[in-house]
Amino acid sequence: MNTEKLYNALVNQDLLSISFDDFQNKLQDDSYKSKVHQTIVDQDLYSGDFNTFQKQYITEPGSTPKLDKEERGA
Repeated sequence: MNTEKLYNALVNQDLLSISFDDFQNKLQDDSYKSKVHQTIVDQDLYSGDFNTFQKQYITEPGSTPKLDKEERGA
């Protein structure tokens, strides 16, 4: 799960000190997502725009990321 990879990277960089469950819950808030994105960009950990960041790392609880046509082979 990409959200878990993001969480682990933030913890490893000493940028985050909450539980994974708390992190997932906070990511439901658009303002928090924006802060996380800005932080990883500022720390040179990520260079993509916010929409790409959401597609790569943020999944709603209980859902799976939807595949683009290219990823489905269509």
